[in-house]
Amino acid sequence: MNVDNYCLPPGYRSRSASTAVLSVTDGAQTRVYRWAAQLAARDPAITSVLDWGCGSGAKLVKFFARYDTLGVDLDYRLASLRARFPDRRWDVVPVPAVADMLLCVDVIEHLDDPAALLRHFHAGRWRHLVLATPERELVARRKYRGRRARRQQRQGPPGNRWHTREWTASEFSHFLTREFDQTPEIHLLGRWNLIACLTRKEQR
Repeated sequence: MNVDNYCLPPGYRSRSASTAVLSVTDGAQTRVYRWAAQLAARDPAITSVLDWGCGSGAKLVKFFARYDTLGVDLDYRLASLRARFPDRRWDVVPVPAVADMLLCVDVIEHLDDPAALLRHFHAGRWRHLVLATPERELVARRKYRGRRARRQQRQGPPGNRWHTREWTASEFSHFLTREFDQTPEIHLLGRWNLIACLTRKEQR
């Protein structure tokens, strides 16, 4: 049977995706959202933003206040999103991947089949696609001190028990290039944030 290793090294061990309810905070990944907002500000063609896996929704509202936004997440978060930010649009995944900027921040490492999500994005219409995920090697070096813990983080499964798998920058770039036939821009932000950005000159 041909098993997709999602461009991870031979022998890397993934875990099954968790079905538990995950708590979210307003402050998580603020640097990533700020970085994406700065990118949007440099492109006057961007008027709409879709945040796939928006969590609490607070960062989408804060950093993209002047844009037409849609935040999507799992159904158990929808009621609280609509109650907290009633003047904004919220929906349940999946929705069509259609917006000038498509954000997906710290989602892909939780999924059983990340390639399915990328195929959905590939079929969508957007100008910029911004994906953020932890960089596996940076997490190993900067979070774990013991040799055994670092080795497990590098070989999998990830030290974060909510994560199914994590990539290095080069592996993630290879994965996206395979799925989109386009090499992403890779940026490292903060202690271990990996940001990959794909840009289309024209929406499909």
